[in-house]
Amino acid sequence: MRKPLLRCTASLALLFAAIVANPAIVAAQEGHEEAAGHEAEAAAAGDHDAHAEHAKNEIAMFVGASNRLKFEDDEVGFTVGFEYARALDDRTTLALGLELAGGDIERDWITFLVLTHQPFEGWARPLLLYIGPGLEVARVDEQLLEEDLEGGEEVEHFTTAEELADEHSAEDTRETEVDMLVRMGLGWPFHAGQFSIIPNVNFDLVGEDWTLVAGVTLGYRF
Repeated sequence: MRKPLLRCTASLALLFAAIVANPAIVAAQEGHEEAAGHEAEAAAAGDHDAHAEHAKNEIAMFVGASNRLKFEDDEVGFTVGFEYARALDDRTTLALGLELAGGDIERDWITFLVLTHQPFEGWARPLLLYIGPGLEVARVDEQLLEEDLEGGEEVEHFTTAEELADEHSAEDTRETEVDMLVRMGLGWPFHAGQFSIIPNVNFDLVGEDWTLVAGVTLGYRF
């Protein structure tokens, strides 16, 4: 009689223990699954950030203004640009760009090829330095330019009857000039995933003139 009683008691004890332990097991299993889900999400986010961090290509749009620096009258024009950049390593990028300028500035558009480098460590590591050559295309009023060179005196430069008849036409006195330029500048990027916002300021040396170009570049890395 004692053995069946002991067996029954042991069975009930095991059953009770199983009932008590089952919620803990279920909770532990749920916690494990939730932790695994968070780890998977974190891994996916990490992969996304790592992809953005190691993206070698970037397309961007620039919005800002150009200011031709002169001693008397500065010329200012709204400027929009487009860029394609290719990373050479984790610090250096080569960028090809095109900028269009409006307003009264003596510049229609420029194209440039600049090398971008991050030379610093620590908090200043994001700082970008730009340098590279380019071309500036501008329509210049030759008559006004000659008057400026002569101290405001009108200089007769027409040689044909047709030119004399059209001397008051602005179209006849504007000529397209193409000049070499050197661009130097700096920027500070802010990244959000594959997107970037880069406030930047650049100085273009064209002959003896300087042009300040400042604005914001909005980029997408892939």
